[in-house]
Amino acid sequence: RKYGGLAGVHQFSAQVLERLERHPAIVSAGVGSRPLGRGVMSTVVKSPGHKPDGIRMHMDAASPGYFAALGLTLTKGRFFTAADQAGAPAASILNERAVRELDLGDSPIGQTVAIDGPPMQVVGVVADSRRGQLEAAPDPAIYMPFLQSTRVSSGQLLIRTTGDPGTVVGDVRKIVTELDPELTECDFSFGGGPTYSTFGALSGKWTETSLGQWGGVGGTLYDIP
Repeated sequence: RKYGGLAGVHQFSAQVLERLERHPAIVSAGVGSRPLGRGVMSTVVKSPGHKPDGIRMHMDAASPGYFAALGLTLTKGRFFTAADQAGAPAASILNERAVRELDLGDSPIGQTVAIDGPPMQVVGVVADSRRGQLEAAPDPAIYMPFLQSTRVSSGQLLIRTTGDPGTVVGDVRKIVTELDPELTECDFSFGGGPTYSTFGALSGKWTETSLGQWGGVGGTLYDIP
């Protein structure tokens, strides 16, 4: 399914998220990479005046609700908002390890980092979390607003629910297909039902239900106690 390029994917995803967040059983919803998923993207991030050669770290494009859906703790600054969109000042959020490795000190908020384009202002810092292997220490990570990203065109839809996510699957499907009737049963499937895994280091049991894809954005429901 084509949406007229990346801007169209962003617009459609924002519409889906807006509708989902009004659902009474959905606590939060966001787009970003799923935890412990394969194919985590990485890039070299530079901090002018601190680490000019840069540090390689995980890279993710996240919508405002992504952090709440995963339960990531904000330690400094703010999360992304709807104002962090194309045309607005470039923003970024780092995890605590990235702040340390980039030598940003105790006051990283307002400082700038860069990848291969214009500098991005650090607007927030989140606690470290394991994104790849549970046995390994958390890696440094940078998050960019999903609506500003030109590097990351795909992700997962993550939803935090008040109970069993299976009870909202039908409503999620209805919301998405109302916004795009061409997403039929063939290209918007729910897989073989929920799977259960215990990720001790990520605190608790996750219930995962695959929902399919639109424009490179896959759908996944998570119940995170």
